[in-house]
Amino acid sequence: MLEDTMGSSLPSKQRFLLELGRPGLVVQSLHEESEFSERLAIVKKLMHLSEVPLRERLALSEACAANVWQTMQLLMWWVGGLHAEAMAEVSQESALRMQGIETIEKLRGDLRRFPSSARLVLDTFFLHW
Repeated sequence: MLEDTMGSSLPSKQRFLLELGRPGLVVQSLHEESEFSERLAIVKKLMHLSEVPLRERLALSEACAANVWQTMQLLMWWVGGLHAEAMAEVSQESALRMQGIETIEKLRGDLRRFPSSARLVLDTFFLHW
């Protein structure tokens, strides 16, 4: 567990970002705490997308389609989280996580190519995850 200079545990949000190798995001999260908490909540849903009910997936797709640039950032965080999980264990699950990373990278490419169709691209992805 990461600790600060006082020996106390870092908040889970900051620890998560450091584990992704993104210390700059920790600083940003301190300045934009409520907005950052909302983004982190979305990433947590993404990390467990297969367990999220269909209605919530479609609502998540709609929210993500409203800001494609932010969604691209969230997808990078999701990839980082999956990568960290895959590296923490060697099993069939880690292989599935690596396949998931490839699928998310394809989604990011589709969003770059078809930003005006972001909702359709995201709906299709979230329905098939």
